[in-house]
Amino acid sequence: AMTRTVDVIALDVGSSFLRTFGSERLVRESAWDHRGIVRRGAVADPRLLRAHLRRAVGRAREVALSMPVSASEAEESELVEAAASGLRARRVVTLAAPVAALRSSSTCGPQVIIDVGADLVETSWAEPGGFHVGTRLPWGVHDVLEDLTVHVIRAYGIRTDRWQLGPAWAGSVVVGRDIDSGAARVVRITSRDIAAVLEHRASRIADAVRRLLAAPRSSGAGVVLVGGGACVVDIRQAIARHLAAAIVVPPTPSHAVVRGLSTT
Repeated sequence: AMTRTVDVIALDVGSSFLRTFGSERLVRESAWDHRGIVRRGAVADPRLLRAHLRRAVGRAREVALSMPVSASEAEESELVEAAASGLRARRVVTLAAPVAALRSSSTCGPQVIIDVGADLVETSWAEPGGFHVGTRLPWGVHDVLEDLTVHVIRAYGIRTDRWQLGPAWAGSVVVGRDIDSGAARVVRITSRDIAAVLEHRASRIADAVRRLLAAPRSSGAGVVLVGGGACVVDIRQAIARHLAAAIVVPPTPSHAVVRGLSTT
């Protein structure tokens, strides 16, 4: 079979998905073939990453690649090498994820960017020109869901077989079996259940954002929320409530970073 070659490809390498944006001006999401290829923003298995890139993209002459906040030199080098060798690229350029997200938003000037991913939260002050400063919290949506699973077991005595989660988690249905009797049970998740697992994490995100907003250079900056977690109503509301401030959520926030890379 002939290997497809593209001129320029933008790559956002997340923990759940590889997101690509190319000449067809369409974002494509590709779930990893194996779990654990990327963990907490770092490449865990370079060989599998290269193989997946070849299948998902083919070859690319130039690659624009997003980098997590506070990525170490070793983490950045490993991600660049995997992209270059996997796609046989002649050139790889990198851009910090919050800067890419900012460039794809409709806001003007420097902003504080909250990027809530599958297993990483990044809070950053960024300006379109490229300067950024921020930090990462080593947990994400997957961790909140694990907390919710444990909470459901303790609060309702039910082991979950299947989640039916929509954009709003409160009101969603859990199908499982009673721990004691083994009988099939259905539980509807309440806003109180969500608060029990989400409030302390939302508070930590808000604390990190407030520290960034308190810096002199941040005068007049707003807050932009991106990432897959921004698609979850409960997460958006919890962060906004703790910040007591308006938050801008761009259309399709999970694609904000990869779209912004196309300006590199």
